[in-house]
Amino acid sequence: MPALGALTSPFTSPSEARPDAHGPLPRNVALAACRRYTWEFAEQGTAALRRVPGPAIHRIPKDLAVARLTKEELRHDPFLDTTARVTAYLQKNFMAILVGVAAVAVVVVVAVFIQQSRQSSQVQAARTYFAASSAYANGQYNEALLELEELLGRFSGTQEGQAALYLAGASHLALGEHDEAMGRFRSYLEEAPGGQYATSSRLGLALAHEGLGEMELAVEQFRAVREAVPPDAPAAVQAALGEARVLQEIGRIDEAIAALTPLTDVENFSSRQEIQNRLDTLEALR
Repeated sequence: MPALGALTSPFTSPSEARPDAHGPLPRNVALAACRRYTWEFAEQGTAALRRVPGPAIHRIPKDLAVARLTKEELRHDPFLDTTARVTAYLQKNFMAILVGVAAVAVVVVVAVFIQQSRQSSQVQAARTYFAASSAYANGQYNEALLELEELLGRFSGTQEGQAALYLAGASHLALGEHDEAMGRFRSYLEEAPGGQYATSSRLGLALAHEGLGEMELAVEQFRAVREAVPPDAPAAVQAALGEARVLQEIGRIDEAIAALTPLTDVENFSSRQEIQNRLDTLEALR
């Protein structure tokens, strides 16, 4: 940098400058030179700043700048409007919603409890019925009746409870307790007239009448069963044999033969053989 005294005053021409360049400058000339130097430095700094890139915010692409939502658009945004309405509704109806949710929860809990209770009852009923049927199959009719009475007392409304009525009648019948047997068979037919054991219960009623010596009622019951099922059904064979047996006992041989004759060609060999043997006996009694 040149010495301050060598600068030319911006307010004087070169001819007006002092010929003595190394001598002291007048005060006004020195101040003017200082102002000019300061002004040139400021101009150079300003020019340098103009060459520096501006902040990144001024270089945002035009399409992104256009994509910004205005305050008006934000004020009417559908999602924000819906969220605001839902929030306001929840705040206003909080207690009612809470009570409704609690009620639904109670209903669900009760339904689950009932379902689990039913499943548990079905399992217990099935176990008890299995124990009773096993005892019956082994000829332990009194033990079977104990299990069946428990089942009927606790699970009378279940499918196993209905089956227990029939099995109890069969157990009583095997023990010679004909009145008790008839009561159980009739109870089953009242609850399930078209049930799985309906035909067997009707046969049981016929056998109970026979055991009580009520022969006419026994014949009617056996005949009703025989005529209600297909001729080759096992129940038809049992009913025909029972009817013929009772008719033979009361001396109505021809009717007994008539009851058995249609069944001489059944498919089951053992049944067919039994029917033929009975017919031979009846023919010999004529």
